[in-house]
Amino acid sequence: MAKYAKCPRCYRTELSHWNIDHYAIPPAIRLKLSLGATPYRCEHCRCNFASFKPCHERFSWRKLRERAIKPLPPGSAARLAAEEQADSVAAGQS
Repeated sequence: MAKYAKCPRCYRTELSHWNIDHYAIPPAIRLKLSLGATPYRCEHCRCNFASFKPCHERFSWRKLRERAIKPLPPGSAARLAAEEQADSVAAGQS
């Protein structure tokens, strides 16, 4: 049995909360919420659900942006390819 809440569709544990007032809630989820469950939302597959288990990881757009902006290590093949592509574009425009 899992210790933390996870998305019922994609099984991710990075979850956020959703507001009950803004969604049409199915009866099963409404029952869970009335019994004290927490409303969770998976930002990856956009699934709203309720669970009695605690959240393991809070989803943060900041963490997602930091992963995307993370610079490539010097000397990596991807960085060298990006630099060569930038050089060829600059040479073609001159």
